[in-house]
Amino acid sequence: MIYALISDVHGNLEALTAVMDDIKKHGAIDGVFFLGDAVGYGANPNEVLQIINTTCDVKLMGNHDYSALGLLDPTDFNVYAQSGINFSVSVLTPQSQGILSSFRLTDRVGELLLVHATPDAPESWSYCLSTAEANRQFDAFEEPICFIAHSHQPLTFRQDPMGECDILKNQKLDLGDDCRYIINIGSVGQPRDGDPRACYAIYDTILQRLEYRRLSYDIEAAQGKMRAVDLPAFLVERLAAGR
Repeated sequence: MIYALISDVHGNLEALTAVMDDIKKHGAIDGVFFLGDAVGYGANPNEVLQIINTTCDVKLMGNHDYSALGLLDPTDFNVYAQSGINFSVSVLTPQSQGILSSFRLTDRVGELLLVHATPDAPESWSYCLSTAEANRQFDAFEEPICFIAHSHQPLTFRQDPMGECDILKNQKLDLGDDCRYIINIGSVGQPRDGDPRACYAIYDTILQRLEYRRLSYDIEAAQGKMRAVDLPAFLVERLAAGR
């Protein structure tokens, strides 16, 4: 099976459209998995949710989604993130709220575990950014591979049979060994690794091969929409910086 994994769209319709077009061109995708944060930051939360709802086979909840549903206090976010959440809440339709409410915190597909933040406590919205934290998270699940998101940074943690952990940042990885993996799939709508292009991942379960895909999209159009609805200049400008 070949799966496409997307996450952290954050209301960025232009980025999501570019990614979905690329997935269609691939031609051999057996499922599309969304790992959370459809809303927040961007100008088109309703349109993004409609696309995710109709095209994704797995739909997970992110912390911004959680907050937009009133399940997480927005004051837990910085002021810019709060602005994004407040805008999303102000424009979400009842249909979009229903779609968002149907999203899950975790899911499993075969030997793959899927979660937005961390497998040990999905609702704590913690980050996995170091080998020490990754080793702790490996103890929280039994599957050979856990796909995560949340940090907007594509990277892979590998734990060998002796329990040693390292970080891989290759664009393409062969996972056919005795190691276990925590794989962050990056962000479609707001990458934060210095590359402003939309990011998602494709995983082939037969070949056990992972590929990160980076796509240019119309950043200026997304920025123009954000300015039009008075989202903070900081959020607008960071799209072009990939930060």
